Amino acid sequence: MSVQPQEVTVPRFIGDRQISTTTKPVPEVGPGQLLLQVKANALCGSERPQWIGGTDITPGHEAAGIVVAAGEGTTTPVGTAGAVFLMDFCGQCRNCRQGFTNQCLHKRADMGFNRDGGYGQYELIHENIFFPVGDLPLTEATLLLDIMGTGGHAIKRAG
Repeated sequence: MSVQPQEVTVPRFIGDRQISTTTKPVPEVGPGQLLLQVKANALCGSERPQWIGGTDITPGHEAAGIVVAAGEGTTTPVGTAGAVFLMDFCGQCRNCRQGFTNQCLHKRADMGFNRDGGYGQYELIHENIFFPVGDLPLTEATLLLDIMGTGGHAIKRAG
């Protein structure tokens, strides 16, 4: 078993189409959370405003990786490969209970936009937005995120 570093270097969009690096501590898991070692992350045009305007948030909202730590109350085993949905939905509000997690009334975050995302080496997420992918290569799993989130939601709404 390898030991996780306490700090990692992550990319940072500093604005004016420039990318730099900074160091951040590796997050510690809390109840209901998973720590992923990110193995792949797709690029998306929706990150363009951050690239142009800059942000202190680690970008990346189409990440896939391996669970390296699991918080209290989680059921996902360490070592599980999976992908991360963009929206950190609560799962408890009326909209979430009806299956409209994209309209969560108590959304915790949009990963990579207002909470650190998957361009770094590690990403801290709530277990409910982690989706195991089995043997699917993680580079391919990142490509499913828009398809599952957009097309899958449309199919579900169509009945």
